Amino acid sequence: GRYDFFLELLFRRKEEMTDFIKQIHTFDAVERTETFIVYQTLKDRPELPLLMMLSPPESLPDG
Repeated sequence: GRYDFFLELLFRRKEEMTDFIKQIHTFDAVERTETFIVYQTLKDRPELPLLMMLSPPESLPDG
């Protein structure tokens, strides 16, 4: 695929994000990065994908 890794990270300030990206670029194995910024989230349930992977379908909220 296009990506080897996809990270979802939260930062309090844009400077923290910039510092993190600069650190990532210090690794020889990193050829490039691509950044997507989400300014507003309508529904945030970060636990749901993990629950879906680990739980049988009948135990999920809509299962």
